[in-house]
Amino acid sequence: MLWAPVVWGLGWWLFGVLDESVRVLNREGLAAYVVAAAMAVVLVTSALAALVAHRRDWAQLGKATIATLPGFGLIAAYGIAGGLTFFYVPSSALGWVAWPLALAWHLRLLRAQKQWFNASALTPFHVAGFWLFLLLAARECQWQLGRVGAEWSSWQLLGWAIVPALVLWALRSRVLLQRWPLAEYRAAYLELAATPVAAYLLAWVWVTNAVSPGDAAPLPYVPLLNPLELAQWLVLFALVLWWRALPAGSFARVQPMVAKGAAGFTGLALLTGMVLRTCHHYAGVEWRFDALYASWLTQAALSITWAVCGVIAMVLGHSRRVRTLWVAGAALLGVVVLKLFFVELADRGGLFRIVSFIAVGALLLLVGYFAPVPPKKEDAEAPPKAPTEGGAT
Repeated sequence: MLWAPVVWGLGWWLFGVLDESVRVLNREGLAAYVVAAAMAVVLVTSALAALVAHRRDWAQLGKATIATLPGFGLIAAYGIAGGLTFFYVPSSALGWVAWPLALAWHLRLLRAQKQWFNASALTPFHVAGFWLFLLLAARECQWQLGRVGAEWSSWQLLGWAIVPALVLWALRSRVLLQRWPLAEYRAAYLELAATPVAAYLLAWVWVTNAVSPGDAAPLPYVPLLNPLELAQWLVLFALVLWWRALPAGSFARVQPMVAKGAAGFTGLALLTGMVLRTCHHYAGVEWRFDALYASWLTQAALSITWAVCGVIAMVLGHSRRVRTLWVAGAALLGVVVLKLFFVELADRGGLFRIVSFIAVGALLLLVGYFAPVPPKKEDAEAPPKAPTEGGAT
């Protein structure tokens, strides 16, 4: 019985005011402002309910304010389904005022709700709020950057990743980890909320690297310094820093060998994409798989790039005595050698074939001399053998 007046009163108030607001705005030709009006109604209602519940020690009314975040989600869904465009722009029609206020009140309300709920009950709302406002911020960034270039250019693609990457980067900040809510809900934000974001960012890197030619007009394409590739490397570094900030024993913390392998393989893929885009922009090779595969310039550039990466990995593995890194570099060089025989040999007498063979052969000679295979870890740590009788070692 204690819940009946709360549910009835809030339901009557919200449905009545929202219905009247939508009707008036549609009649006056201001349908675009429905989302902002609904946000204002929900914000004012939630704030007054929390204030009255705190002053009057009304637990049922205080617990009812937990519906504020689902209300924000429904309003965002209405903006997508009922808006003029399929992708809702959060800053449109006074949204630039409504959504920042909603974020501020969401965090303030979560802190106030600790007097009505225990910490574990509020964890899903911290995570869901993180996802909702991150999605809205990413959409806003994508729309703002999309106005710079043409449709589906690099600007629109990187807009979907900049905000999530910066948020993931900020989550491992020691300053933020010492402040609420991260200090109290560190696992909720750093692990539960951030893990799907990290998986999405990794997928974004691979997909954009495979499908985007790197057009960023009005800026010219510059290898490694164009917006798309800068964003891809930013995402990769953010993922590495986030993984390092995960506590030991976390479900999201994969084994170090797997994490390093994934980071290295992704970095190699990014360098490969850079080479392909460079050939596309500077050599006029069409951005199609068959055209790139048939280009002997592209094949030679890939062979040399992969060989250099393999040599660097072998040199670093030798100097740091990391046998797995050396083996990975050797395997990459093996792939290059196979590629030379099965792909480049088809261009009989071609200039690019000759150049790639000479360059890769020179690199193989250098790495064989300066970076031989390092000893196994147990061999390197084994004590020297004691001399036998007679002084022979």
